[in-house]
Amino acid sequence: MVLLAVCSAVLWGGGNFLMGVAARGSGPRPTVFVGFTVGTAGAAAFFLIQQPPLTVSSLLYGAGAGVAQGLGWIAFARALTDSSMTLAAPIAATATVLALFFGALLQGTSLGPAQLLGAVVAMGAIALLSTGSGTSVRRATKETRGTGALEAVLAGLLFAGPTGRNPWAISM
Repeated sequence: MVLLAVCSAVLWGGGNFLMGVAARGSGPRPTVFVGFTVGTAGAAAFFLIQQPPLTVSSLLYGAGAGVAQGLGWIAFARALTDSSMTLAAPIAATATVLALFFGALLQGTSLGPAQLLGAVVAMGAIALLSTGSGTSVRRATKETRGTGALEAVLAGLLFAGPTGRNPWAISM
């Protein structure tokens, strides 16, 4: 189980790193297009093997999820070009969790003090990351860092939006 977790972390982090390098070289849209092409091939293989039931609502939900994910990845690639990965990746991940957290609250899920404290700490972390003055491989100005942070938050919100109970809403 630990080996699987380590492999997942290495692949996820490596993917973010390579996406940042590619986005700086060729721009966010071509980078996301190539990623989605590869992801779509993987999703097609999954659905050919699993053969989940097809309904109009599942197809519409999947299409909406794909659009939201595509826009999220474009925002994330822009965040990687406008700032460093050390800023964009944690903010996007935290924004995703916070969006799901607030979605649970809106659906009437009761949360305990630990979850509420965690949300406050996460929001504080986003604020500190987006305004901090740390150094990075690419020294971003305060204005660029703010733009990258906003794009990372937008990416996180778009990543969280299409998740749900439908098997067609897979993240690429």
